Amino acid sequence: MAALSEGVFFSNQGTLTIAGTGGTPSAYTINAIQNVKIEPHFDIAKAYGWNTVFRIGAAQHTFEVDVSIEWIKWDPTVASWIGAYWMNASAGGTVADTTIPVTFTVVTKFTSSTGVIMNLTVSNVVFKNMPIDAKLGEWVRVNLEGTGSTMTITNA
Repeated sequence: MAALSEGVFFSNQGTLTIAGTGGTPSAYTINAIQNVKIEPHFDIAKAYGWNTVFRIGAAQHTFEVDVSIEWIKWDPTVASWIGAYWMNASAGGTVADTTIPVTFTVVTKFTSSTGVIMNLTVSNVVFKNMPIDAKLGEWVRVNLEGTGSTMTITNA
């Protein structure tokens, strides 16, 4: 059996980049990340029948990856800010009048205590909202929440 390269991952030693599908916008590194949650999931259809209380079958369908990112530091230039791209693919700073959402690729990079790097890449992410949270006495926080259609896990 090969030796395992187990290690622990401390979230402050990761990076996260977002890029628009097709390269617009190009890779945008999220700075001063506060919280990241990536949650892949299936919907499960369960089958039950008469004469038993036990499940007799299960099938999975509708795979999605929920993505939630919160950060406190960003470039406020409209042409550079990820929020402007979220509203409008040309980063015009005004909501686009279109039914086609801007899609993104989210890449998280985690480095373990043993130096092993694990990348999680979520593709075709559509962010449904982008709250900007400004509370008295706290840093302004920006959030992106949405879903992706697929995820890959690789080692760098």
